[in-house]
Amino acid sequence: MLIYGRNVVNEILKEKIKINKVFLSNDFDDEEIFNKINEMSLKRFHIDKNKLDRMCDNSNNQGIALDIDDYKYLDFDTVKKDTNSNFIVMLDSLEDPHNFGAIIRTCECAGVDYIIIPSHRSVSVNSTVYKTSSGAISNVKIVEVSNLANTIKSLKELGYWIYGAEANGKKYTDFKYESKTCLVIGSEGRGLKQIVYNSCDEIISIPMKGKINSLNASVSAGILIYEIFKYRWFMKYENMNDNELIYLANEHNEDATNLIIKKYKNIILSVLKEYQKKYDIFGVEIADLYQEGLIGLLNAIETFDTNKDILFYTYARVCIRTSIMSEIRRTFRNKNRILNNSYSLDLLYDNSATSLYEIIKDETSNPDKIIINEENQNELIENIKKLLSKSEITIFELKLKGLTNKEICSLLEKDKKYVENTLFRINKKYKNYKVEV
Repeated sequence: MLIYGRNVVNEILKEKIKINKVFLSNDFDDEEIFNKINEMSLKRFHIDKNKLDRMCDNSNNQGIALDIDDYKYLDFDTVKKDTNSNFIVMLDSLEDPHNFGAIIRTCECAGVDYIIIPSHRSVSVNSTVYKTSSGAISNVKIVEVSNLANTIKSLKELGYWIYGAEANGKKYTDFKYESKTCLVIGSEGRGLKQIVYNSCDEIISIPMKGKINSLNASVSAGILIYEIFKYRWFMKYENMNDNELIYLANEHNEDATNLIIKKYKNIILSVLKEYQKKYDIFGVEIADLYQEGLIGLLNAIETFDTNKDILFYTYARVCIRTSIMSEIRRTFRNKNRILNNSYSLDLLYDNSATSLYEIIKDETSNPDKIIINEENQNELIENIKKLLSKSEITIFELKLKGLTNKEICSLLEKDKKYVENTLFRINKKYKNYKVEV
């Protein structure tokens, strides 16, 4: 197989792909590629550019072509043995090599584990695919199978949920792509074959507002792949508890930091609303106070000690209130105005306090959480356990450790409804206690 173009050649030279021959036009002058060819001791032939154009059947070869063995596809057993894979793209009789190359490139960028194609009536990996993928094909695993419907059945047995892309499906943004996912893209013009369509668990589509009722196959694939990628990427963080997110945020993980801000944005807004009621803050810019609330939240992320027996929720709330209150006081001092005294807990949030943790332990104004000392908490927990069955105690203890419902489902091998119903019964049994599981 002849592969041409500088980008794809550069990628192949980096990989452990057997290169039989190198063909260069007489005017080729890329020193970097020359050096790589010499280092690898490859056979090279300098030929007239017109002859190279004829060999490649394309004048856009940039003066270089490699003769390599035909692409070696993986078999489906590789997928079966791969316990870490969870995102597969299947192409149902795609015909255009340019679309195939573009989809390969998208899959590589989005971290798709495997691409599955049928062995008959489908585009295969050729020089055009190599070039269009810009070398991405070297980093993507492509599996060739004889029957897509049977392969879908096998994927379901491996725990995959199959989403087929068609014009008459449900809106693609309406789904949560939580489980192992296989996205099936149909051929240009004809879409999914009926047997493949019927084998899918869900049919999804991209809404169309214009007069043209369809998108190019590679464009559709790109939109859907990145919707799944986006959801799975952020779900990775959304399943974490606050302590895990704080650790990542302090390791300069921007996604974790942004998710904490997203989770606690409403706390900033609720504090602002509360202060608007308690103080005459006319003349104070609300946008400035919101900014101070964000600064307080970021300070909470940086200074929170996970070894302390305090919820981050409470710690963050106090940091937010302290930061906003400081700005209100500063503004009022600058305007020579006196704060009204309708808010009786000013002293609680004074910056001269010895320790923020001491402030939190004395916190009594937070209606959302009740802070109790460790001794009373242990006594309360033991009293609650007396009301519960053995299975309820198990879930109750896991919830107290900070596990999410999804984590509990996975650990106990129970479904979501079972855990939710158990938690509902637990809450009902100790409704007289002001403690939230």
